[in-house]
Amino acid sequence: MNIYDYIKNNNNEIKEINELDAMIFSRLSYIHIENIKDKLPISINDLSKIKDLKTNKKDLELLNLIGNNQRFKDLEIERCEDILDKDMEEQFTGITIKINSNTIFIAFRGTNKNIIGFKEDMNMCYGTIPSQISSKDYLNSEKVYKNIYIAGHSKGGNLAMYSGIYSDRKHQKHIKKIYNFDGPGFLKLDRKFYNIKDKIINYFPESSIVGRMMYNDNTIYAVKTIKEGIEAHNVYNWIINGNTLKIGKLKKISNDFKSVCDHILETIPSSRKKIIIDYIYSLMLKGEISNIKELNIKKIKLLLDNSPKLTIEEKNELTNFFKILIKAMLPKIKKPKEINLKNLSLKEHHK
Repeated sequence: MNIYDYIKNNNNEIKEINELDAMIFSRLSYIHIENIKDKLPISINDLSKIKDLKTNKKDLELLNLIGNNQRFKDLEIERCEDILDKDMEEQFTGITIKINSNTIFIAFRGTNKNIIGFKEDMNMCYGTIPSQISSKDYLNSEKVYKNIYIAGHSKGGNLAMYSGIYSDRKHQKHIKKIYNFDGPGFLKLDRKFYNIKDKIINYFPESSIVGRMMYNDNTIYAVKTIKEGIEAHNVYNWIINGNTLKIGKLKKISNDFKSVCDHILETIPSSRKKIIIDYIYSLMLKGEISNIKELNIKKIKLLLDNSPKLTIEEKNELTNFFKILIKAMLPKIKKPKEINLKNLSLKEHHK
């Protein structure tokens, strides 16, 4: 069973929000509601009737299902904020769904296909990013409701956590749960994280890659998936067991990837990480890394070796990082040196 089956089998009014509802609302944030802000507030039923709404096929099917479902169709999307700023290197989207007079659900979008969003993702490795600040501001500017739920997928999961951790007291005390669907953690965990830790729930695929980046000192529920590697990041490949996600355990490749990421965080200073990230981004802008499907270990090593900005130690660290990354993305391939990402289908995939 998948998330579509859950919708088809649940036509009752929402009395209590569960992780599958949260996952559905997280996917709603990927629909380009920012293009119809003049129509807000809008019911999910009315939203599903809008023609030529910009989204992908999976999310469109989801929207059509919930638009005709008693559990979801009368819920209203009240608000949407969207930022795409090249100079600030920010890609941010947040939406607010009104569940009832006492309850709202805030969902943050993950990375879209814009290169600015990808650069912002990389910037998370050395400091606070603009989207994190925007997520906190978005929550703080919301009307205070008795019950506040927050969620996001991928980078959106990180934003959901950040907004709750650093929100003002009057909002924070009304937060019931924060759902993180395979979103990365943080460079450091401070006192404010531990103040709200018990409200955060992490759902990662068994072969999680994105969610294992950086630090997140909280329980991880490892979800069984119909696909592995990077395709497991896509929540439409997550397995449903009745009204819950089917839980398994994290796989060795995910734990190995986590170890490599932690080692890089601990050995390369933030100032050097910024130089490395800016270098990789410059290669993308110049077209030397134009298509991830054409990237392989040989090409990565050549690009790193030719960089005058990287030390020998950093080149070795990054080469090992990319080896384990590609192995994690494509677990069926046994020899990482021979990996070519042409084998990976990223169609309709969102981080």
